[in-house]
Amino acid sequence: MTQASLTYEIVKGLKLAAGFHVTPVKGMRPIAVLIYSKATPDWLFVANSRIDFSRDTNIEGMFLVEYKPKINNNWRLYTRIQALYEYSSIIDMQTRSYLMARAGVSYKEITFGLGTNIDYYGPEKFNENSYGIFIGFLLF
Repeated sequence: MTQASLTYEIVKGLKLAAGFHVTPVKGMRPIAVLIYSKATPDWLFVANSRIDFSRDTNIEGMFLVEYKPKINNNWRLYTRIQALYEYSSIIDMQTRSYLMARAGVSYKEITFGLGTNIDYYGPEKFNENSYGIFIGFLLF
């Protein structure tokens, strides 16, 4: 999947976007997006809704919440929950949904801990889950 859009900030934290969404199966589709985000040193919240403008319209909602309070000058607690729900108008059903959760710590620019991905695909709700460790780096 590839997605690109131009955004316009309506008010602080609320953006409207238009662009395109490309997948190998469905090709390129024009999209409209509404994004709300709020960030503080301890919290990050993002709500992103997208609609495709095509014969078989998809509607998608993604939500992300991170809580990362400071433990001391070098360490932070790191928690994250991200969820997605995608609906297809042509089949009148869910086509994909997931829940991703992370819990760990950050030391300066490195974050690590335990995580899980719970994924459902297609109208049959094929389920694929994964559990394990994660590591992330801030490059900039």
